[in-house]
Amino acid sequence: MKLITTVSTVAVSLTAVALATPARSAGEAECPLAPGQVVSTLVTSDKLVKAMSLVPAERDEYQTTADYQSIVQKALGPLSVATTFEVDEGDRSFISYNADKQRIEIGIGHFDFYSILDFDRYKLRDYFKLTMDDFDRYMSEHLIVGLGESKVATASYDAANSFGVSTTVTAYNRVSVHVHGGLYENIDALTAWSFEPDEFINTEYGFKRPVITIPMASEVARSEMPSLRAVIATSGLGGEFLVTEGYFSPTIKRPEEITSTNFLFTSEILCGAFIDSNSMVVKVVQILDEQVPYPE
Repeated sequence: MKLITTVSTVAVSLTAVALATPARSAGEAECPLAPGQVVSTLVTSDKLVKAMSLVPAERDEYQTTADYQSIVQKALGPLSVATTFEVDEGDRSFISYNADKQRIEIGIGHFDFYSILDFDRYKLRDYFKLTMDDFDRYMSEHLIVGLGESKVATASYDAANSFGVSTTVTAYNRVSVHVHGGLYENIDALTAWSFEPDEFINTEYGFKRPVITIPMASEVARSEMPSLRAVIATSGLGGEFLVTEGYFSPTIKRPEEITSTNFLFTSEILCGAFIDSNSMVVKVVQILDEQVPYPE
């Protein structure tokens, strides 16, 4: 699989309201979500990805910066101010039910590490102003949330490799949107935010990891778990974001040609939550301003 990546960093002027609102520190931020609350205003992953699909990954050389910023602002609209986003429900690999303890258990990785390899590690290192030694530690401790992804088939054609083996290739356009939840200035002022775990549990691989737990009777969990949704409350998408474009060549085993555009926004993430089939908050997940102390 071949991946070709180009990167552009775009600075966009926010609305007058956003510009007039000072940035809040972690200590001043308040979570707008509470257990039992019904989330009535929610930006779905599908809506977010559709909005970003309208944004060209790079400014055309014949297009002014003002014109490009106008396109971006139109796509973002109210997303640049305080917003609750739905996390794409597609990744449910960390959610399980513990019948003995009558609770749902959600691994911290459900929030922690979404498709970050879609971004070039060297460009990410430069974007976050990190040394190479700090990169792996930083990316594992800081919050990258994959909010949503779309993959739209655009064409199909017959192709053959050098051995004469032929197959039908489907061409796709993929758009992914991520939010980075750490506020930073330089390597000495990084904020190592993580969702606060309820406890640590043993996994089948023999090491411990933090989990978020939601007490729920088995007869309720049987119907609610498939519809359980993750949401995050943010201060809005930042005006500075990283865009990467990737190209995945098709192979016989994976006959897909994928042109990928990935948007990485910075935002202050105030808290996370899980909502049930009635959009009622069943668990609020607070943010810590320090690294989670993983046990040995």
